[in-house]
Amino acid sequence: MWGQDLGDLPAGLARAAIDSRAEPAARLAALESLMQLLNAQGFCKPPSMDDSEAHSELEIHAVAVLASLLAELPSPQATEWWAEVIDEEAEAEESADHADKSRAEEALLQEALDDACRLVQRGGQVCFRLHEAAVQLMQTEAWQAKHGALLLLLRLAIRDPEDAQAVETQAAQEASEAALSCFSNTSPRVRWAALEVWARLLRAGCTAPVDLLGQAPEPLLKLCNDIYTRVRRRGLLVLLFCVGAAPFAVAPLGEKIFRYVLIPQASGDDDSREACRQIAEHLALAKDVPGGYTDEQWHHLEALVTRAS
Repeated sequence: MWGQDLGDLPAGLARAAIDSRAEPAARLAALESLMQLLNAQGFCKPPSMDDSEAHSELEIHAVAVLASLLAELPSPQATEWWAEVIDEEAEAEESADHADKSRAEEALLQEALDDACRLVQRGGQVCFRLHEAAVQLMQTEAWQAKHGALLLLLRLAIRDPEDAQAVETQAAQEASEAALSCFSNTSPRVRWAALEVWARLLRAGCTAPVDLLGQAPEPLLKLCNDIYTRVRRRGLLVLLFCVGAAPFAVAPLGEKIFRYVLIPQASGDDDSREACRQIAEHLALAKDVPGGYTDEQWHHLEALVTRAS
């Protein structure tokens, strides 16, 4: 029996994976080994009755490890690296030691999220356990926990990465609302994760973020002017997705969008300027509505984009 053969191995691997004193590479190896045990027990198919108890124990260990990692990572040091490095050229300029350690932490965090996605695809009880973990993380004050909770809720909403259209409606609504509540978080990683939730859901055809934007537009508009380039660009992308998905629903916000986002960002970097141009084009499809942008704003934006190009 698996339960007899494994002994204390799952618990030992779990302890190694969550040992914050260990090197990220060692923790990553322990996490991968724990997940391999699940693979060996029929990770991609329902376990046999004989293995069910041991399988459940492994799932419990796996969920506990993932929750622990998501509550801890990324470190403030890795976040500084993440915030400053926005492309490969800038990454090459970072000090080797600082960048290597940050990359190792990011790799461990990404593996935890990938493993969470694989567990979600199993369905059943493990999804319930993951949801419980996400709720507990969301209720924790630490910004790392909220960051992890948001990305975990996203994976519970879009359960199959190969089929982005397969959205769990109730989970998507919960994830959208949780993300909105974190738009004003003091951590750029949390703000980015919140925007990532909306971006992925919008790309999957979910309109929940658009509905929430109509109710409370200011938080997203502020993120489009965030001091961190990564967050600001993601905010513009989310706004573009919202306008593209439902231009007539967003059009009543047109005047505010031009005033607080498009005109301030039109003189920014190439990516931001292009996003502003596309947002304006979508808004033009539904111009003449109460709250829509004015001709003066449109001409002002055109002049700014032309001057900056």
